[in-house]
Amino acid sequence: MAQLWGGRFTKETDQLVYNFNASISFDRKFFGQDIEGSIAHVVMLAKQGILTKEEKDAILKGLTGIRQDVEEGKLAITEEYEDIHSFVEAKLIERIGEAGKKLHTGRSRNDQVALDMRLYTRLEVLHVDELVKELLCTLLRIMEENTDTYMPGFTHLQKAQPVTLAHHVGAYFEMFKRDRLRLKDIYHRMNYCPLGAGALAGTTYPLDRNYTASLLGFEGPTLNSMDSVADRDYIENSVDRTARWLVRCKAEMERLNQLPGTINRKQMLFGINQGGIYEDIRIRHAQEITKLNLDGYAIGGLAVGESHEEMYRILEAVVPHLPAAKPTYLMGVGTPANILEAVERGVDFFDCVYPTRNGRHGHVYTNQGKLNLFNQKYAKDVRPIEEGCQCPACRRYSRAYIRHLLKAKEMLGMRLCALHNLYFYNTMMEEIREAIEQGRYHSYKEEKLYGMKGHKSGGEEA
Repeated sequence: MAQLWGGRFTKETDQLVYNFNASISFDRKFFGQDIEGSIAHVVMLAKQGILTKEEKDAILKGLTGIRQDVEEGKLAITEEYEDIHSFVEAKLIERIGEAGKKLHTGRSRNDQVALDMRLYTRLEVLHVDELVKELLCTLLRIMEENTDTYMPGFTHLQKAQPVTLAHHVGAYFEMFKRDRLRLKDIYHRMNYCPLGAGALAGTTYPLDRNYTASLLGFEGPTLNSMDSVADRDYIENSVDRTARWLVRCKAEMERLNQLPGTINRKQMLFGINQGGIYEDIRIRHAQEITKLNLDGYAIGGLAVGESHEEMYRILEAVVPHLPAAKPTYLMGVGTPANILEAVERGVDFFDCVYPTRNGRHGHVYTNQGKLNLFNQKYAKDVRPIEEGCQCPACRRYSRAYIRHLLKAKEMLGMRLCALHNLYFYNTMMEEIREAIEQGRYHSYKEEKLYGMKGHKSGGEEA
């Protein structure tokens, strides 16, 4: 277990606590931004005399080497590290020694995460803006080609006045043009650098925040350290924008379903509840989208770094405000334990990459816990992944053979692990439905969790 906190603990962190805190499965997408921010931070520290030139050069060489190795596939970001920041710093220390420990000087995990989020969001906004721009160019071309193409105009879903196709498409041109203005506004709001805000109230080191901001292409540093690492306004603005977009989606879907050429009039529209980890924002948004009487409701934004405890707390707060007669969908979740806990809190279905992604890394789920087939102890283990499992992998292959495939980097090994995990998940969902129908879900959940924590023979972890 690779972590950067707990140095004053006398014993190693329990695996359950480590799993509870880990976010590497989510924030690995910030790898490029984490390296970029760290490079700028180190250059600034050297400029201020906090690092020597030799330390700066060593750290920069280490960071660029790590970035290159990851991009070329020579270095894998694995889940033995708690988060992407721990991964980068641990690898840096491995490569350059004591100087690597100074990377975190004058910086907190709080302002580092806030920086990575802003760098990532800023890049995504620019990407989406380019796509919208391309769409506008296409719409403009259609308009120019159809100034003499006539069609019926509709009002209240009834034919009204004749219009040109150019005029009709022009309405969407104006809508998407306003969306570009919104993207521009988002970019401006996000384009201030939080680095230097520290955990809450800055740092005693003589940092040059303006210089760091300029190196990263920001308009300047954020002005209040507390706001920098706990920006509630950003969440509220995003939720309001989501709510407006949902109203437009519903209106457009109703319009399309009235047209004679619509292929699938039974397509479902779900509203997605948002609001970060703020219960009041979540509840207000849930109540607002419930009024739209949609086909179902999703709960999003709880699988991007939030702790399991925060996820469960938000579910307990939000689900009671969603229609009980409509399906509830938890997006991007999760581990078997996440699913079991979420079902008890009222969630009906899920989606997640865990079964396949973990399978590609040799991690397989069983009723006795999660196994890492890369471990040496499975080298001569002739048992299937799980006794009694009827998946294609367990019916035909042993742990030892699958481990051999994984070690040899044979794609079949990854596929077999993914197949087993998918079978495990689907079987668990069948068991969940049966337990609910029989009125024994709570006892089923407790027994399932107890077994997966390794209390039965064969498991390694929960």
